[in-house]
Order: sequence, then C-alpha cells, then structure tokens
Amino acid sequence: MSRNATPPGEPHASSAVLDTRELRLRASLLSHYELHWLGVDREDGVLFPDSHRVRVESGMRHWCLDDSVRRSVVAGVPLSQLQRVWSELVERPGDARQWAIDHLVGAGGRVDLDQLPVDQVRAVGWLCRWLDLPHLRSQRSC
Repeated sequence: MSRNATPPGEPHASSAVLDTRELRLRASLLSHYELHWLGVDREDGVLFPDSHRVRVESGMRHWCLDDSVRRSVVAGVPLSQLQRVWSELVERPGDARQWAIDHLVGAGGRVDLDQLPVDQVRAVGWLCRWLDLPHLRSQRSC
C-alpha cells in the first residue's frame, strides 16, 4: 500500500474532517445514501464494507446499511447527538423510511398510527426495530 492510500473501510483523505464514526452515524440516519450525501467527495467505490446497493422505487441504485449495522452504530448514542448529526445532513431520500427518521429522530415528533398511510406505518415499524430510544418506546408508534 502506498503512503497516500486509504485503508479499506476508512474515509478518503478528502473526508478527513469527518471521522468514520460520524460517517457511519450519517449513513444510519438515511434510509439509503450516496457518498456525497454523507459529505464524502469520493465516488470510487464503497465507503463501508458492510454497505450494499439497493434499488429504490425510482429504479435508481443507492448504498444502504443493514439494520443490524444501524443498530450497532446508534447503540448508546444520545438522541441529542443523533439529532445533531441528522441536522447536518444536506440531502435526504424522499421515501417513507426517511420520513420516519426525519419525523421521529430529526423533529422528535410523535405519530398517530391511525392517521398514517400504510407505507409510513411500516416505516415507523422498521425504524423502531433498529432504533432503540427510550422516547420512542413510550409512544403508541412502537
């Protein structure tokens, strides 16, 4: 490996201001992502070895973290830190899963499941399976 080469799984040198933990938190708070959405300006491959490509409703392919990876990344992270990281995301997907993240993590809101369309109810369930926050457990949504 050359002196300037980036070890596998580590952010590229141009992303040095963002450490790996911060980048993984950002990726966890996006239902799917592209590297530049995380603040990484490299486009030459996968940033995290535990990411995989998914096809979304539009037919486009994006990167995604498995829910078990999300769970381990956010474990023990206070809601205030998750909200800070979420607030620094400049681009987010427009799907139901991202709606759940934006509403329950970003805005810290509550949801009335009886008033939601089915795709958003499923998204809230998805979020509650991997995000273990005390403020969510007391809500009717989880």
